[in-house]
Amino acid sequence: MAERIPGVGAAGLRAAAVAEILPARPTAWVFASLATGQVLNFAALSVFTACLGLERFGQYAVCLLDFTIFSNLANFALPGPSVTLAVRARFSDRAFALAMGTRWWTSLAAVILYLAFENGFRTRSMAVTGLALAPAVMFNAAQLEWWSVARQRWSDLIAHRLLGGAATFLLAWFWVRRSPSLPAAACAFSAGAAVSFGFLLARASEGGKGTRLPWPGPTSRRMAWLWARALPIAITGFSDFLFLPLGYYVYRELRGENAMMGAYGAAYRVIVAASLFASSIFLVLLPRFAARVGDPGQSLRRAFDGMAVALALPLACAPFLAKHLLMLLFPRAGWDAATLGYAAWALAVMGLSTYLHLLRMPPLTQALATGRSWTYCGRFLIAGAANAGAVAAGTYLGSPESLPMWALGADVVFTGWWLASLYAGRPGALWPRMLGLLAGCAAYLAWVRFWM
Repeated sequence: MAERIPGVGAAGLRAAAVAEILPARPTAWVFASLATGQVLNFAALSVFTACLGLERFGQYAVCLLDFTIFSNLANFALPGPSVTLAVRARFSDRAFALAMGTRWWTSLAAVILYLAFENGFRTRSMAVTGLALAPAVMFNAAQLEWWSVARQRWSDLIAHRLLGGAATFLLAWFWVRRSPSLPAAACAFSAGAAVSFGFLLARASEGGKGTRLPWPGPTSRRMAWLWARALPIAITGFSDFLFLPLGYYVYRELRGENAMMGAYGAAYRVIVAASLFASSIFLVLLPRFAARVGDPGQSLRRAFDGMAVALALPLACAPFLAKHLLMLLFPRAGWDAATLGYAAWALAVMGLSTYLHLLRMPPLTQALATGRSWTYCGRFLIAGAANAGAVAAGTYLGSPESLPMWALGADVVFTGWWLASLYAGRPGALWPRMLGLLAGCAAYLAWVRFWM
């Protein structure tokens, strides 16, 4: 049983447990930086939807999805082992140079694979768009954020998102509005990524020589050590298409590139933004776990329970807010009753995925900090297989419009798996929570269907 804190009730105990494992100030700074960047990002996306229309925006959303998959090869993979390396090496210049050298070579491989995929599987216009997005794979600022977070340079987070978001928005406003095309939108996105990355790289070099030291070559044994620890996370990030994006691809194959796919794409961009807030907890927690501060097991269990309760109410409001949010973010997208209704339905259903993603971040981050990367990879791939089966069953048994609901299969399996790891050897505590998780997901889907 959790230890009681004198003078604190049950709700206060949950809040204290979450605060214990999620330090308030770092979390607030990271969330503030994300909010700043996302405001400018959605301002640019609003311009894109107004200029391109929903059908062409659907094509652009597919290109962005391809970009995200290949960018994950070097994005989510390296921060895990790199933060652990930097913290334990006391942020030495050589540790930073090793991480940056590994990042450059990994990004180069990701760009080559990305361009080969776009050229082989996309139309000519979409392949040109992919070429315009390639610099964003190479200069993805998320691959440098971990250094600022680990060193607690919080102002850099907001500044880089402001600069990158402003660059993208200004190009969208002064260029894409006058010459609306998929490659122009992609160039605006890449320019923002390059500006943001350049700022973080310049800030990382202040007061140190990390960016000026010789970066290791691809055959370096030091790099092989870091790659070995990043490989399972890279496989996991690359396999992210087994989650909700799989439904997006299936919908495109069944229905083609039409306004409905653009509506799906608009809803999905909102979910991607929300997922970034959930994933940012990884950045807050990883340096703490990498430093091996105490045994966080009890705190993790309390944090999981506290977040599950605290976030249930805002999630229940999703069916009533989805249409208003889409109209606010994409006011001139050319909505009609059918496209707006479907986008709102997809957004409300996929909101459950973000909720589950947030719940599993604390135990998942602890596993990565302790070197259990292959455990994470294996669980993800098995959950992804469950998702693929669910999407296949949904496609066979229902209409493509139901795919967002079927695509939740992997998230439910994946979150349940991490919940089980929190309560290993404690079936009396595990099964009520596991059944509550399943019942809560079913009740939420029924709630959304009833109101929408």
